[in-house]
Amino acid sequence: MKNRIKIICLILFTTYFEIHSQTAPLYLPKEIGNVWISNLYVTDTLGNPIDPPQVIIDSSIKYSGYLGRQTLFIHRRPENTSNGDTLWISSSNQSIFIHQRDFQVDTFFTIDLPDWFEYYRFSTVLGLPYTIYRVDTTVTIPNLGTLPLRFLIRGTRLGSEIITVPAGTFNSIKFKIEFVVQYRVALPPPLPPLFIDLVNIPTYDWLVQNRYIVKSFQEPVYIDSLNLTLPGSLRELVQFRASTNVHHENRLNDFHLYQNYPNPFNGKTTILFELNSKMSIKLDLYSIRGEFIETLLSGEFNSGLHSFEFDAEKFNLSSGIYFCRFTTNNFSRIISMTYIK
Repeated sequence: MKNRIKIICLILFTTYFEIHSQTAPLYLPKEIGNVWISNLYVTDTLGNPIDPPQVIIDSSIKYSGYLGRQTLFIHRRPENTSNGDTLWISSSNQSIFIHQRDFQVDTFFTIDLPDWFEYYRFSTVLGLPYTIYRVDTTVTIPNLGTLPLRFLIRGTRLGSEIITVPAGTFNSIKFKIEFVVQYRVALPPPLPPLFIDLVNIPTYDWLVQNRYIVKSFQEPVYIDSLNLTLPGSLRELVQFRASTNVHHENRLNDFHLYQNYPNPFNGKTTILFELNSKMSIKLDLYSIRGEFIETLLSGEFNSGLHSFEFDAEKFNLSSGIYFCRFTTNNFSRIISMTYIK
C-alpha cells in the first residue's frame, strides 16, 4: 500500500513539475532583430508536400506596449518581397497570447474578436482541451437561409517531443489548435442545445525555447456537407538568426524600412525604419497611380529604430493601396499599404 502511495505521489509530482517548469516567456524571444526563415509547403490528403516550398521570413521589429500588454511585433513576408503582415505576440508566466484582427467572411458576417487570445497554455493539464474562444451567432446565406452557428477555437497541450526540422533537432512543447464551426440545434427545454461539427481544422504547433514555433502542420480536411477538400500545410524552420547577426547585416545596408503594422489598416498604422548612422531622410506618400500626396517626414535623424504613426483620416483618403517611399541621400525603398476605410 505504501509503495502504491509513493508511486502515485511520484507521478503527481512529475506531472506538476512537467507543467509548471515550462514557463511561457522562455519560448518567446523578445530581442529586436531576430530572424526566422521557414519553408511553407502545401500538402496533399496524406500530409505530403506537393509543391516546392515558399520561403517565409519573420523579423522581430519592436517590443512595446500594445492593447494593454507588452507585445513583440513580428513582420512576416515572403522571400524577395517587402510586403507582408504583422504578428502580435505577448506572454504571461504560463501562457502565450496572440492578437488577431476581426474575422470577416465576404459580406455575410463579421465577428468582433477580443484584443487577445490566450493561445498556448503551458499550465493546462496534458491532453485536456481548453477553450480559446467561442461565439454563437446566426449567419444569413443566400439560398440557404439563416443558420445558427458556433465558432470555436480550442487548444490542447500534448506534452514534450523531440522534433527535427532543417534548422536542427530540438526539445519542443507540442500543442494542438482546432478551429471548429458547429451547427446549433435547439432542443426542448430544459435540454441544452446540441452542437454538430460542420468543420474542424486541426493544426499542430511545436514550440522551442528561444525559437517560438519551429514547426506547424495543418491537417488536410474534407468537408462532407460541401463535398470540399481543404489542402493542408506544413511550415518548418530552416534558419534562425539572432539579433547580433541581423544588426551586422543591416549595417551593410545603412537603413531598413519595415512593413507598416497593422496592414491592412483602418485609421492609423505605424511605419518603422532603422538607421545605422545619422542621416537625412524623407518619407513620401503616393497613390496607387503614382500621384504624390504628401511628405510625411523630412529631416535628419539619429541612428537607431524610429517609428511614425500615420493617420489616414487626416488626408481624407479613400480605401485602396498606397505607397510610402523612403529616401536617403543615396538610396530609396518603397512599401505598399492597404487602407480599409
